[in-house]
Amino acid sequence: MGLKADIMIQEYIKEAGGADIRCFVIGDKVIAAMKRQAQPGEFRSNLHRGGTASLIRLTPTERKTAVAAAKIMGLRVAGVDLLRSERGPLVMEVNSSPGLEGIETATGKDVAGMIIEYIEKNANPQGTRTRGKAKPNTPFEIGDLEILPGNHASLELEVARLYTQSPLSVTAEIFHGKQAGPVLLVNAAIHGDELNGVEVVRQIIGRIRLSQLRGTLIAIPVVNVFGFIHKSRYLPDRRDLNRSFPGSERGSIAGRMAYRYFKDVVERCTHVVDLHTGAINRTNLPQIRANLTNPDAAAMAEAFGAPVLIDAALRDGSLRAELKRPGFR
Repeated sequence: MGLKADIMIQEYIKEAGGADIRCFVIGDKVIAAMKRQAQPGEFRSNLHRGGTASLIRLTPTERKTAVAAAKIMGLRVAGVDLLRSERGPLVMEVNSSPGLEGIETATGKDVAGMIIEYIEKNANPQGTRTRGKAKPNTPFEIGDLEILPGNHASLELEVARLYTQSPLSVTAEIFHGKQAGPVLLVNAAIHGDELNGVEVVRQIIGRIRLSQLRGTLIAIPVVNVFGFIHKSRYLPDRRDLNRSFPGSERGSIAGRMAYRYFKDVVERCTHVVDLHTGAINRTNLPQIRANLTNPDAAAMAEAFGAPVLIDAALRDGSLRAELKRPGFR
């Protein structure tokens, strides 16, 4: 035919009637399911193509098939799409990064919250438990704030100034639990055009239960506010913030921002999750990059249930490269 392209042919299941079933699998359970129905004359039932969603009751065989499909693909969180056929349930697709809005709307379930709870319960694969009575927390100091245990505070932290003397600030949401524990930083948009992580952090902020928190969470949806506003990976000096660490107190804008951010925020933490996204003209498979020779970092990476874990080399000037210092995870 002269197309010079690979063509994948998929069997047409007529009896499915333009409908499929999205099963959301977490661990070894289907925690939510919906039926997606295509518009008349259309066999693709995707919601963004005009399909409709409704509740559906799964058969035991369908539940077993969905869980088995996710397990075969090595996924602990997955969207498994099934077709009802004359031969029984058929697996159409296993999605390692399924959307949440459609299934949460159709089922009324807090699927994102269930994912977070699963990660919390399985964060330590060795299954160790803290022995003895939980230690009460002490006040947490950051910037000009002192946060008492069991409290939440917002911090506007100036990290640099533009050539016009306009401030470049970072907004942090800090949740300080009543019980002592690690200090976790979750940040996104170090590259201003990488947007998915911003929503991830926003949803984490909305789901924190201070009464159940042990330790401290610092959540920063947007680190590179200038790049975020201007839809750019870079800062106004055209430097990449994530190639500017540890920075300098008297360097470029990127260097000064990296220096202040590391000194004022990162050094207050024991654990760091730095969220990135495939930005413009980039497509990334969901992945975790970490120093997998560090058992604590490896345990954190495995807890996410991502399809790919990469024992990635460190890039000079990156935040992750600076975290190789003792005391960080």
